[in-house]
Amino acid sequence: MTAYCTSPATLTLALPTGQTLDLMDAANGYRVDTLDLGYPDVREDMNPAPLRHGTVDLTRLFGARAVTVSGSLIPSGQGSRQQAWHALAPFLDPGARVTLTYQVDPDARPHQMTVRAAQVSGPVTNPTVSPFSVGFKAADPLAYDAAAQVGIVYPGSAAGRAYPLVYQITPAQNRVYPAGGATSANLTSNGDFTVYPLLRIYGPGTNPTVTEAVPGAPVNPAGRIAFTSGFIINAGDYIQVDCRARTAYLNGNPANNVYGSIASNIAWPYLPPGVTTTWTYAATGLGTASQLQVAWNDAYLL
Repeated sequence: MTAYCTSPATLTLALPTGQTLDLMDAANGYRVDTLDLGYPDVREDMNPAPLRHGTVDLTRLFGARAVTVSGSLIPSGQGSRQQAWHALAPFLDPGARVTLTYQVDPDARPHQMTVRAAQVSGPVTNPTVSPFSVGFKAADPLAYDAAAQVGIVYPGSAAGRAYPLVYQITPAQNRVYPAGGATSANLTSNGDFTVYPLLRIYGPGTNPTVTEAVPGAPVNPAGRIAFTSGFIINAGDYIQVDCRARTAYLNGNPANNVYGSIASNIAWPYLPPGVTTTWTYAATGLGTASQLQVAWNDAYLL
């Protein structure tokens, strides 16, 4: 059934179990009239200026973010407004981490936040219809494009495209390939904020090194991940480096932690918004499957 109101164009909740709820489908018993994305808390870092009026303000980071969805609960094909509450209840567990997907206008891209329930209001003032308001908190205050971007970088003699492509980081992704024969790739995040990508370095390769040049950075390469001398990624294996969490696992398995094999001069790669960065991957003992994948989701304020 179509939405009672067409704005936002998309508003869904999803749990890691796969359970979903479309708040814009009037057949589910919801009439959403407000989506308030708010503004994140600002983590103030301020101290009194010792020799003058005012303060020394070093503030630069957000804190958590409050998100509110409000409207009315109505009788529907699912039953009374009470049935709508029951359908919403699993997403109101404060221990649940809920994926909120929203698309404000039809010509925009869907964005996502990970949220947990913070407050609920639903006074009973009418025999059949109730106003409702659900508040969520997002520990990570940024919204992310629902589709991942993936850049492919080939090293040295392994440059070019290999088919069929079998490596996948997420089901929905846009890939950026360098020209055949290239040993570097230019990658750009088109969001509003800096993001820290997920790297997958596929073997075979010995002494793998990833570098990233960022125009205007004080020092280049601005990003660098290199492994200690003699480190080998075998054919069929990959090292997954999470530049945000700052972890490194063999084949993405936390039980196989290889962080200790990263050389000490780490510079965690990042993608500033709207800036074209240049990535390279170097190693010896390469094969046709050797490559670097750089995956990220563009980040937005709203």
